[in-house]
Amino acid sequence: MMVNDTYHRPVAIANALRYDRHVEIVWDDGETSRFHHVWLRDNCQCRTCHDEFSHQKMVWLSAIPRNIAPAEVGFDSEGLTIVWNQDRHPSRYRAGWLRANCYSERGRAERRFHPTLWTAATIEGRAEMDYREATATEEAELRMLETVRDYGFVLLRNVPVEPAETEKIGRLFGYPTETNWGTVFDIRAEPEAINIANTGQPIAPHTDDSFRYASPGIELFHCLEANQNQGGLSLLVDGFQLGECMREEDPEAFHLVSQFACPQFALDRDTELRSRGKVFTLHDDQIVGVRYCECTQAPLDLPEHLIEPYYDALRVLAGMVQRDDLVFRFRLGPGDTLVFDNQRVLHGRTAYDGAGVRRHLRNTMMHRDGFHSRLRILGMKFGRPDVNRVLPLGAGW
Repeated sequence: MMVNDTYHRPVAIANALRYDRHVEIVWDDGETSRFHHVWLRDNCQCRTCHDEFSHQKMVWLSAIPRNIAPAEVGFDSEGLTIVWNQDRHPSRYRAGWLRANCYSERGRAERRFHPTLWTAATIEGRAEMDYREATATEEAELRMLETVRDYGFVLLRNVPVEPAETEKIGRLFGYPTETNWGTVFDIRAEPEAINIANTGQPIAPHTDDSFRYASPGIELFHCLEANQNQGGLSLLVDGFQLGECMREEDPEAFHLVSQFACPQFALDRDTELRSRGKVFTLHDDQIVGVRYCECTQAPLDLPEHLIEPYYDALRVLAGMVQRDDLVFRFRLGPGDTLVFDNQRVLHGRTAYDGAGVRRHLRNTMMHRDGFHSRLRILGMKFGRPDVNRVLPLGAGW
């Protein structure tokens, strides 16, 4: 957030007070912010210290004395001015930029984004858009991205049933990524399939490719063909809601799967992938990422005294991911595309007759940072007040 000074409303500085180690800003709404001298000097926005094109810092911390202090402090409603005691270097900080980057307890809490948690009963119809409308303007595109940010997915209707459209949709949400499956992966029943997705077998809700060091971020399923009348229902679970239910109903089980990593693997003729990660990644005790797939779980590698308790916790989780109140069920038909955050939303499928049913989906994956980047750029363009919100970091180790 070096150059983005968007804030929830226009702000003005009412006063600036100098102390031994920091400057205190009093805002016109009565709030206060404290900025340490070293932080202010390190974040000087002048052209000498901050490149105006790359927006990268050009002053090194090693060149800033630990006891750096202002020689002069001035302010007006629009910003703070400091002349430093080292070389009389001048710095100017815009009021909006300072408020957007305030690191007080209240300021940090105010910036944290809180996703909308959902259950099967509350999500119906709330995350659905017409593809043609969603891509007609950049403002509509932003609403589509915000839907994925808020709910973890969007269900797009009336998408062209053309194979080339898959990657085109993906590029609206980031940069399609090549993996061992390719850039685009066809999902349809086939003999001797090396992926359970390419069978008619039931698939319990899970996150994809948890066996990678960095599991996929944004993912999509573009439906080209589906003639099944029974079976083949898509399943979605809000992993953040799942985690909060588990934390409330079985705190010990939640503690185990959010504190100890579970190993995952994938093996076929040409590929062997191994990773491990906690089912729920926490940041400041908030769930920010999910990594869970029972069918690719490797043998547990934990201290002996944790093996049975951890299996008990996984048993609790395996039951919860299929609970009727948490699982949203729907049918993907030709012209439908499901786009979802794979580090939040678990997905699955009921069984169908793989031999007698024609069902063809196309899949591609994008990193979450490209998605968040596009979200912020469009948010700034249209003056969204929440553009500086700190979004969930995703699944980690």
